[in-house]
Amino acid sequence: MTWVEVLDDDELDDDDMTAADAGGTTLLLARVAGTVHAYLDACPHQGTSLTGDGDLEDDLIVCGGHGWEFDAATGRCLDPDDQCLTPVPVRVTAGGRIAVEPPEA
Repeated sequence: MTWVEVLDDDELDDDDMTAADAGGTTLLLARVAGTVHAYLDACPHQGTSLTGDGDLEDDLIVCGGHGWEFDAATGRCLDPDDQCLTPVPVRVTAGGRIAVEPPEA
């Protein structure tokens, strides 16, 4: 797999989330307590875009479709607790860019 730079690190504030395109795959980037997390931008319930219809509230990613809440640091859903967001490897480069390793198509 190849790392893809998607955003300047200073463009993502703490307690914020945004969408990023990584080679045609839309990702959700969230920064919580100074750490960047990346997930596929789709709620596992019905595939709703979390960056388009959702919010980041108190370290929870909230789906705008049906209100499912996910821990932004782990991707785990609070209820039902057997659902999770799909994580994507993420890092901040020495050059100050957020890079992800998107899943292969």
